[in-house]
Amino acid sequence: MTLVIKNANSDLTKAIKDIVKPTNANLMINNQKQPSKKLLKAIKQAQNGEVIKYTSFEDFRTDIYELF
Repeated sequence: MTLVIKNANSDLTKAIKDIVKPTNANLMINNQKQPSKKLLKAIKQAQNGEVIKYTSFEDFRTDIYELF
């Protein structure tokens, strides 16, 4: 049997661990969240130098206004 619980807090994980102990069942808890595809893409673009760096807010503002 497989049971998946998402977005559980630490109190719930402690309670589940206590329930599982006497049954000798296997318990696997994954606390690591996976980054979204958009975030991974943005990180890759920044590492490759594909982002625009501004020296002043005024330059940034004029470019943003041109987009809209």
